Amino acid sequence: VKHTSHSERGQIYIPQINWILMVACIALVVGFRTSGAMAAAYGIAVTLTMLLTTILFATMTYKVWKWPLPLSLAFAAFFGIIECGFFFANMFKIFHGGWFALTVAAVIFLLMTTWKAGREALFSSIKPSLLPLSRFLEEIQKKQPSRVKGSAIFLSSTVDATPLALLHNLRHNQVLHETVIIISVRTELQAFLSSEEESIAVEDLGNGFYKVNARFGYLETPNVPMVVSLLPDFGVPVNSSQMTYFLSRERIVPCKSPRLSPIRRAIFSFLARNSISPADFFCLPPDKVVEFGVQVQC
Repeated sequence: VKHTSHSERGQIYIPQINWILMVACIALVVGFRTSGAMAAAYGIAVTLTMLLTTILFATMTYKVWKWPLPLSLAFAAFFGIIECGFFFANMFKIFHGGWFALTVAAVIFLLMTTWKAGREALFSSIKPSLLPLSRFLEEIQKKQPSRVKGSAIFLSSTVDATPLALLHNLRHNQVLHETVIIISVRTELQAFLSSEEESIAVEDLGNGFYKVNARFGYLETPNVPMVVSLLPDFGVPVNSSQMTYFLSRERIVPCKSPRLSPIRRAIFSFLARNSISPADFFCLPPDKVVEFGVQVQC
């Protein structure tokens, strides 16, 4: 995702999507052959876009601009009636090419809602196995597992929970590194953060454990190795020659669940397998990454 504005976070450009659109547009023109044949698909797409834009804009006037509800409804009704007239006039063309625009919209809608529902189902399945970090540190203090030299770095999306990779590493290897660093990365609404003090916050949890909150502007690359290289300035003893990044990778296991239908589960599994890996997204060096596979039922 390429951000193209220093002031608008939502103004983005995705090169791969642009290439897909180019190929799709060429195929569309070749398939329909004439502008007259494309008019039906074009009419459905444009009139629905106008109608949806009116609905979204009216919603924004009420929820964001705090217009009175009758005024927002009157605005939506004035333009909506006109646009509904255009849309119903084009409905007769659905079987003459309009079906194409509706099919494309339905497929994209299915993919987007499946990804959202799948991520929610994935988190719901993982949540019961998450251990509060404070409780994990208490158990470590009591049991005192063997410690080995070096620094272990774990990425965590949940600040107060123990990373699954940390739990699996201790469960399977029965050891902990002498320095354990848990890093949470967050992207802010501003384009850039001005200083290290503003972007990095370190908390010493005791017993060789450190929690790091790293913040990046939306125009910045979430470079975790860069954050790690700055940690000695914050009093964290990082051994760069004996340093390993530990990640967990979820593998979706089919099960009978009301969260996702079998078809949507298969789609989500395909999307998850082909999404960018955390190691690439956070610029981690491949030769210093260890991944633990986690089977999740959803």
